[in-house]
Amino acid sequence: MPSQTAAPPQQNQQLLPGARFSIPPYTDEVEQPENNDQITTNLSAQSQVPVTGVVPFMQSDIIYGWVYEVSPAHTQTDGTGTGIVASIYAPWIVLGPVLLNMQYQYPSISVATGIDLSLINGYRPIVEANRGLAHYKSPIVDTPNSQPNQNYTTYTHSTGVAQTPTMDFELPAAVWFDSYYELDETGMPVSGPHNGFVSPQNMGGYARVVTPSVRLNPVYATQNDSGMYVYSTLGTASIAGAVATHGFSRIGVLGSLDQSVLPQPTNWQYNIAHQQVTIAGVNKISIPLNGIFAGQIMSICCRLFDPAASAGLGAAIPVANVTNYLLQYGGSVQRWAGGQGTSVKRLQRRFMEQHLYLPPEGVLILDLAVDRYLGVTNSYCLNTLRTAAVQLNLIFSGAQSASAYIEVTVEGLRWVPLPVNPAQ
Repeated sequence: MPSQTAAPPQQNQQLLPGARFSIPPYTDEVEQPENNDQITTNLSAQSQVPVTGVVPFMQSDIIYGWVYEVSPAHTQTDGTGTGIVASIYAPWIVLGPVLLNMQYQYPSISVATGIDLSLINGYRPIVEANRGLAHYKSPIVDTPNSQPNQNYTTYTHSTGVAQTPTMDFELPAAVWFDSYYELDETGMPVSGPHNGFVSPQNMGGYARVVTPSVRLNPVYATQNDSGMYVYSTLGTASIAGAVATHGFSRIGVLGSLDQSVLPQPTNWQYNIAHQQVTIAGVNKISIPLNGIFAGQIMSICCRLFDPAASAGLGAAIPVANVTNYLLQYGGSVQRWAGGQGTSVKRLQRRFMEQHLYLPPEGVLILDLAVDRYLGVTNSYCLNTLRTAAVQLNLIFSGAQSASAYIEVTVEGLRWVPLPVNPAQ
């Protein structure tokens, strides 16, 4: 009887996008310096300044995100100034508003300040294993033979002493999911589950133009949420050598005309959006999330701040002042509820279960994308495109000051249909 052999695969067989992604030797990862790397900006003593000379990022490869290194070197001298101290949000408050403008899409990132971006980076890093490592502040070291940490050095109030703080931010263009379900625009599943990044930016496809827009906060400010140092009186306080150096690097996979070796594209794009909500004079607040974010909400990060506290310098509102919280949707369905008088104890427990650390004072984080097995998934995200009246209710122990606010930052997935290829 003649032997039987399997027919060889046809060489011209069409493979689906992503079919051979990450299979050696088809896919190659890249991490390399980006456009705008090592540009500099002169810091202003009392005014916010834009980072100028910025050009669009390179139009090549498939990018997961960018690492943004900031080093605002300076020498601060008190002179006759009094009460000068480093901001409670040091060093992240060096950055003011940050936008990552994405052609044909919503801005991928829109945050009010560097501290708000750093909070998201802390629990949703590009490299998932970095959760809880707090921006490389406390690496595991081989003492006494460890090398100096060049990724994090904060600034302090040391009059007349030259300082070169360094911090790393991330500008994610995608997010890793351990279990991802592709949904249609109505929120119904069309595939899944599978793991991978959703959805890396094809910088070469459709001539993608991605441009960062950053403003730097002043060296001196009257409020902790708006400058590197705060003061009681400025007097003759001065700065010298105040120059910020910006480093940009890109992380992704090498571009290819063969779509089968690249990450599978999706109709959902990772997005970070924000809105400031006043809590002036109130003892409870309902925050409508449908108006802040349209899509699958992965997390809600609330930074509570009282500009009238700390003798007018401003301070974080202690989370102990929040006596109850309730995330609800559809008018009456309780998604997460604390219970009266718990002082967000249960919310803290939930976040520690997920990320093994606690956020700074004055910050409440509800992460809907990390499941009971500590995997990142969109299985339990709240989709505002199909769910009405998604709101976060907070109750305080008393009325807040006339200037108090909550900076609400929401991250998630927005519906952005893939462009139609006219050749198909």
